[in-house]
Amino acid sequence: MSCTTIDKQQAESIALDFVKSRVIFYAKENNTPQTLQQYFSEVASSDKIGDKWYITVQISTFVNGTAKEKSLPIVVSASSGQVIEFNNRPVK
Repeated sequence: MSCTTIDKQQAESIALDFVKSRVIFYAKENNTPQTLQQYFSEVASSDKIGDKWYITVQISTFVNGTAKEKSLPIVVSASSGQVIEFNNRPVK
């Protein structure tokens, strides 16, 4: 019986898809939250440790000419391909 694991490219794709489909981004401007309709996301780093892929997704955008950035840590199970942690919290 063999154990299959997802590779780096698959793990990064899963992390980016998770962000695009399940996360709403906003920025505060003059103490008023604004939902960001356009932003750029890319994988900043990815490392496999044991049975987990630790991926950092970098989000960047401009709000009223000011650059805004956020790094989001995501953990993907190498055996199941499921996101198991997002922003240092377990995913249910």
